[in-house]
Amino acid sequence: MKVTENTAGLRQRDTHLDLIRVIAMLFVIAIHTEMEFSVPSWGSSLISTILFTANGLFFLISGHFAFKFEEDPVNPAASYRSFYWKKFCTLVIPLVFYSTLIMMNYYYWDPLKNFLDYPDEYFMDTFWVLFPSESIGYKWFIYCLIGFMLTVPFLKIMMKSLSDEGLKSFFIVSVGFEAVAVILFLQIIHAPLSVYGWPFLGWYFYFLCGYIIYRLGFFHKKKWIFIAAGLICLIATAVLLNLNPSGLDGALDDSPVYLFGCIGLYLLLESVPVNRYIGRVLSFIADNSYGVYLLHYEMMILARSRLSVSSPLAWIGCILLIAVMSLAVTIPCNMLILKPLTKYLTKKASFRTKAAVTAVILIYIIGIPLFLMLKSRVS
Repeated sequence: MKVTENTAGLRQRDTHLDLIRVIAMLFVIAIHTEMEFSVPSWGSSLISTILFTANGLFFLISGHFAFKFEEDPVNPAASYRSFYWKKFCTLVIPLVFYSTLIMMNYYYWDPLKNFLDYPDEYFMDTFWVLFPSESIGYKWFIYCLIGFMLTVPFLKIMMKSLSDEGLKSFFIVSVGFEAVAVILFLQIIHAPLSVYGWPFLGWYFYFLCGYIIYRLGFFHKKKWIFIAAGLICLIATAVLLNLNPSGLDGALDDSPVYLFGCIGLYLLLESVPVNRYIGRVLSFIADNSYGVYLLHYEMMILARSRLSVSSPLAWIGCILLIAVMSLAVTIPCNMLILKPLTKYLTKKASFRTKAAVTAVILIYIIGIPLFLMLKSRVS
């Protein structure tokens, strides 16, 4: 979390970023709930346009925090090891833990099946997203983020070496290339650009913008211009989608128009006044948001078997219910297991312990697919 020093020397959290994280989390639940339930259509294009900013907001926040990395000039190798180890503990270990919890939940609700069948559920829930034909799984975001994190230590040094003008030029060139690739080719000519010569495209550029917005003061000096432009971009996107019911290629993901919409919403949420009491609640929820993301789909399936959504108000209630259900499981898991484990592994564990934990996790991740392959051959 971004931390500032007040006059008393106390460390304070930036609760505005917690607010963005919580809003994005609710948007993700809303998107998936809308897909799973028969939600009445009311302003569907505008609602969908706003809700799908969840991905952009998450990548902006992730980039903001990830690029806090600083290379230690005395021992650079140690700073790289520390960064990667911390990301392993905070991204991969919870992924494996909650996926295993989901697998056990499947077994609990259907105990008559052979327990050896349940690695199939684990494999499908956790790794199926890696295969192109099944890339629609909601965990695509995590694998995408892990890949982005691997580049952070190197790219941070390169971006830090740029002057502010150089970084601004980088932003302009990137947006310009996306405008050509997405707006001109995909949406007007209706043909994909044959060679994507600029590597900083799509979600990766959102991720980088988390750092660019943080560093370049003109985003905040001209904040209300960006906010107004962003809201106009979101409305324009909604109107275009409404005029084209079949959708526009890249309109909600890669389009620079949508990028400015997400940046405008990001800056708007940063500007919302948050008192300290609400801030504490937001910080607590934000600390548990990763677990909510990993569990919410299973909670939604559980709720779907018992609830029906017949009105927009019921849909909103269902979103909040799924969020609360996910938090109810995530909070004790984080407090009793994951946070103490992460704290130990990142601060007190010896090299041998870290190596052993890594080996166990990797064997577990790789071993289950191998087990499934051998099991299918035997049967």
